[in-house]
Amino acid sequence: MLILMSISKNQLKKERLKEVIWYICENYNQQLYETKLWKLAFFCDTDYFQKYEKPLTEVAYIKNKRGPTPVYNIAKEAIGELIENGYIVKADTGAYVAIKEYPLQYLEATQIDAINTTCDKYYKLSVNQICTLAHRDPVYLAAEKANEVLDFSFVAYRDDGGNGENEETEELPKDVTFSEKAQESLLRMLTA
Repeated sequence: MLILMSISKNQLKKERLKEVIWYICENYNQQLYETKLWKLAFFCDTDYFQKYEKPLTEVAYIKNKRGPTPVYNIAKEAIGELIENGYIVKADTGAYVAIKEYPLQYLEATQIDAINTTCDKYYKLSVNQICTLAHRDPVYLAAEKANEVLDFSFVAYRDDGGNGENEETEELPKDVTFSEKAQESLLRMLTA
């Protein structure tokens, strides 16, 4: 159940990201190192955006040499607070593990279902496999340089062509609009 509280938009982003991180650590904790955790969070956010046309956490992701990563300050604060408050630990191996129940206050049931759907697809992949997929994702490819914020609207160019429902008859959105910079990036991708 979503509890409405008076918090800033940036605080809400961080709280949702914390809940996503904890939920993934609690339910999909096979060799969950930081790189894999960020890729699972990225796919949760972009898959949700692809299906519902709005972001899950609203945290911005950036282009990083290791693939898409949530913006550093929010990501580090979120994971740091979870560790500091004893909800997750970073094991000696470097893997993250949930050790205590976390009160999910900002994620709705449909959002949790979407996280489950995405994680069920990706969590058994190795770090190399999930990184390869993330590096091939149009959302990541559309960004030109390191630390550039990723444009989720590029999910429309994924090979699966949509959210998976009615795949035979589903069409790409007719009114997709991109910034001039995004259009130039897409044109370069198509002509490369």
